[in-house]
Amino acid sequence: MHLHRTLTPNSVARTLLAVIALLLVAGLLAVYLKSVAGFNSALGFVPLFHLDLEYNIPSLYSAVGILTNGLILFYIARIATSVGNTDAKYWKAMGWVFVYLSVDELASIHEHLDSIVMHFFGESVKNSGSPFWVLPIMVLLVLLGLYFIRFYLRLPLETKIHFCIAGVVYVSGAVGVEILGNPQDEQSLSGLARALYSTLEETMEMVGMVLFLRAQLSYIVNHTHTDDHGITFHFKNTNPPLATPLLPQQSDPQMDLKPGRN
Repeated sequence: MHLHRTLTPNSVARTLLAVIALLLVAGLLAVYLKSVAGFNSALGFVPLFHLDLEYNIPSLYSAVGILTNGLILFYIARIATSVGNTDAKYWKAMGWVFVYLSVDELASIHEHLDSIVMHFFGESVKNSGSPFWVLPIMVLLVLLGLYFIRFYLRLPLETKIHFCIAGVVYVSGAVGVEILGNPQDEQSLSGLARALYSTLEETMEMVGMVLFLRAQLSYIVNHTHTDDHGITFHFKNTNPPLATPLLPQQSDPQMDLKPGRN
């Protein structure tokens, strides 16, 4: 038995976007059950799929998605190192950034920055209308931008565009929607409105990660000295045949991960 499956950046992105669509539908249903129908659990469905809650299926998916991006960044760094490309350190640095983001997605480390910001800035940030953690995050984004700018400008044009789109979508959700969903008067937003803002925020973050993953896979396919246009998996059946095979069968199972054509 020989199974053949070819994956392309677009097919991977379509599959993950379909998963996100299912999570979004489930999340909106959880919002309705909690904020409109008044069910706090609904047999466990609400805490399991509500996008504004932690330690559930959407948050686990987000963390795994971010970590996957980080691992692929490390893989690209390894390729760059093998060919003596000096940009390997930037790919690796981005990988560590994404590892942190995956941990933060589960542990919400950024939300614990509020007390630190209040300690240093006091009353000056109370009436800002934004979560206190946004300030240090924005400063960190600027510093990271300054560090990576030369590396970014050396990337191929299509990679720069794809990275930019993915970054705008992710940051708009993580920071922009967060600010919009936290007005100065917290009572001005109903529970339903806050839940919808959070749903939009988390959805944009997940979509941003998929776009970045597609950009990385496209970079690997098009700019790592290969003429191939996809990733092919070959699986050999490990069970002994019931009858004499028509063709010789290898004794060792194989699983090849290599570039393949569309």
